[in-house]
Amino acid sequence: MSIYSDCTCKAKKSATRKLKSSGLRGNQLNYKLEDYKTNDSNRNMFEGVGRYLKAWPELINSDSESKGFCLIGNPGIGKTMLSCIIASDMLAKGVQVVFVSSADLLAELRQAQFSKDREGIEEKIDTLGKAQALIIDDIGKEKPTEWVQAMYYRLIDLRYRNNLLTGFNSNYYPKELAQRLGDFGDATMSRILGLTREHFLCSTDFDHRIEG
Repeated sequence: MSIYSDCTCKAKKSATRKLKSSGLRGNQLNYKLEDYKTNDSNRNMFEGVGRYLKAWPELINSDSESKGFCLIGNPGIGKTMLSCIIASDMLAKGVQVVFVSSADLLAELRQAQFSKDREGIEEKIDTLGKAQALIIDDIGKEKPTEWVQAMYYRLIDLRYRNNLLTGFNSNYYPKELAQRLGDFGDATMSRILGLTREHFLCSTDFDHRIEG
């Protein structure tokens, strides 16, 4: 009985650590695929996410270079919700997943830059670069400085070279997103496409947040 208790306790502690480091908070943990409102405009994205939920458990440890996903479309169509659903599914299956918004990531990098905390910058890039699964929410929403563009490239290139599952969502289609990522845009976008080409989903729909 004590062995069972020790194993159970360790499993719970591990799950708690993964939840804390996941970046998922509050309602983001409770989103369900069946709660997503579908219509003719967004059904392809909804169905694509459904396929990805079935595919990723085999992809994550495979030799495939395209383990991740990318959701592209206008604001308010539920890209963040769908990304959280994927992240929650990974978390429930014991995967070390990190869900981070582009705005929060940029703020942390800028803060470290201004405080000249080089160790903090390297630690952040290293942590995100090695996570078993990383999902970046709203990439390209803020036009970053040249320095941050370089940090983005370093992070995404690191994950590309290490063949790690990486997900993205954005309001911008590839050409515009590359422009917003500046001098590193084409190279960064090339790696995003390489990481996600099998599950690159685009949709145009009205903003559900202002419905009614």
